[in-house]
Formats: sequence, structure tokens, C-alpha cells
Amino acid sequence: MKYPLFQKPLFFLSVLLLMSLIFVLSITHDINAEEPQQPCLDPKINTIVPNPAKPGDQIRIRGVRFGRKPGEVTFSPGVTGEIKRWGNTVIYVIVPESATSGPVSLSIPCGSVSNEKNFTVKEQSE
Repeated sequence: MKYPLFQKPLFFLSVLLLMSLIFVLSITHDINAEEPQQPCLDPKINTIVPNPAKPGDQIRIRGVRFGRKPGEVTFSPGVTGEIKRWGNTVIYVIVPESATSGPVSLSIPCGSVSNEKNFTVKEQSE
């Protein structure tokens, strides 16, 4: 029995296999595609509350462009605080035991660093 070309079982299976391969490759390309790079804007600290605070106290830093992934909050003299909660506009952090009065800044994972905000560390007896 003679089949037209498109009705031959081998031709049909070959076309089906080729279409499946193209589909799988297109999905793999989408999965491996890099996310478009977002510009890394500098975060800005607006307020630190309470200010002053004692070592071990939790403070709230409000501002903009902190991002969703946690970075670091740096107290004077270059010590980092323990992050309790990180959001795009608010961060809760513990004042380190070795922190002294001076500037506080933060850095985000893309490498940008915020402005500095003056912060006063109270003595434990106060």
C-alpha cells in the first residue's frame, strides 16, 4: 500500500520527535536565561529609632531602596549589627555590643552603600 509522504508512520514520528526537541530546548532556554539586571540604586537612610539606644537594643531604620535581600548594617567603628528583619523600606537590627557613637550606614547585596546617619550609643547604666 502506498502512503503519501505525510502519512508515512516514520515521517510522522520524525516530525513529532523534532517538534518535541524544539519544545524542550525552548523551555531550557527560558529556565537558563538570566534575569535582566536591575540598576543598583543607592539606598537612603531617613530615620533611626530609637536614637540613642544601648548595645543589645533593637532599632528600626527607615528609608528607601534597601531591597528585599538582606545586606549589612554597619555601626561605628565598622561593626555590623544582627539583622532581625529586612524589608525594602524598613530594617530591624540589634545594636552590637562593641558599637560606639558615630555614623551608621548599610550596604546591599548589589554593592551599593547608603548615606551615613549619625547614631548615639547610650552607656549600659543610662
